[in-house]
Amino acid sequence: MCAITVQARKSHTRATAKPTTRTREISGLQQNRAFVVWLFLCTFLRAQDTLDLGSRLELFVDGQLIHRLEGASLRLHEPQPAGVVLRFDQPWEGSFCGYVTVIKEDARYRMYYRGLPVSHGDGSTNEVTCYAESPDGIAWTKPNLALFEIAGTRSNNVVLAGAAPFSHNFAPFLDSRPGVPPEHRFKALAGTSETGLHGFVSADGIHWRKLRDAPLITKGAFDSQNVGFWSESEQCYLLYFRTWTKDAFAGFRTISRSTSTNFLDWTAPVEMTFGNAPPEHLYTSQTHPYFRAPHIYLATPMRFIPGRKVLTDEQARVLGVDPGYSSDVAEAASWPAAAATATAGCSWRVSSALALTWETGHRGPD
Repeated sequence: MCAITVQARKSHTRATAKPTTRTREISGLQQNRAFVVWLFLCTFLRAQDTLDLGSRLELFVDGQLIHRLEGASLRLHEPQPAGVVLRFDQPWEGSFCGYVTVIKEDARYRMYYRGLPVSHGDGSTNEVTCYAESPDGIAWTKPNLALFEIAGTRSNNVVLAGAAPFSHNFAPFLDSRPGVPPEHRFKALAGTSETGLHGFVSADGIHWRKLRDAPLITKGAFDSQNVGFWSESEQCYLLYFRTWTKDAFAGFRTISRSTSTNFLDWTAPVEMTFGNAPPEHLYTSQTHPYFRAPHIYLATPMRFIPGRKVLTDEQARVLGVDPGYSSDVAEAASWPAAAATATAGCSWRVSSALALTWETGHRGPD
C-alpha cells in the first residue's frame, strides 16, 4: 500500500496540489467529448511496499499513489472547445489532412500534418507533409518554405513531397537524448505495412532526409500515426505503433510497443494490455511523456468503430463526405479504470481520471 495520503477538508480553501496547464485544442475538426488516459507509470519499485518519490512531481491521474481520499475524489475532466486555430485550406491540404503532430521547442510550437486534397489509398503520391508554427500554440502561421513545387507553385508550407508512402503518416519528435548529434536533433517515423517503418532525421525540423534505406522495424501494420520519443525514465527510445491482435489485418486494431537504445535496432513488438477493459479497435494512441513528470506517459487513444454511422446518406452528401468514409466512426476512447499487465518492470495502467477535483470548491487543472 502506498504511504501517501491526500486530504481536503471544507475548512481549507486551497489545495496543495499544483494545477497543471490547460491543454488547448489544436483544431476544431474533431469534437472529442471524453478522453481516456493510458497511464504507463514506468517506475521501478523496491522490494517493500513504499515508493520513494524523491523530489519529482507526480500527476494524480488514478489511485496508484493515493492511500486514501477524504473530502476529495478523482474526476474525469473534459477538454473545452476553443475554436479553430488552423484551416486546411490550401490546394495541397484539403479534406483528407490528418495525423497532426505538435512539438514544443523552446518558445516555438511546430506542427506537422498530412496534406491530401483527394481520397486515395494509404501512401498515395498525392500526399505531402505540411508544416505550421506558432509562438503560443494558438495563433499559427504557415511559412512559405519553397522546398517543393506543389500544385504548380513553390510558395507552400510543404516539408516532404514525392516520397510516397512516407507522407501518409510522417510523425516527427524532438530528440531529448543527451549528446544527440545536432544533425539528428529532430527524428521522424513513417511508413506502411508494405515498406515497414522508416526513420528520418533533421537538424532544423524543416529539411529532412531518410536515416537509412532499410526500415527500422517491419513487424506491424503501421496504418495510422506511429509515435516515438526518448524516454528519460527508461533511458531508451520508445515506439508506440499500430498492430492487429491477429495476423494479416485480422482481429482488433491495437497498439504495440518496441524499444531501442540507438534508434536503429528495435526489440520485438509487445502488444499493450488494458486490464479488464473489453477489446476495442484503437486507431491512434498519441502516447507521450507528461512534460513535468516524464516518467509518466499519457495517451489519448482514438477508438475506431467499423460500421457505425452518425450521418444519413443524405447528410453525408450535403456535407460533401466521401462515400467511402461515411460508414465508419472514429472517436475518443473511454474505459473504466482498470489495472494493466506489468512487463519488464513497468506498470501499464488504464485510467479514466485526468485530474483531481477538490470538493472544497478548488478545481483541478482547468
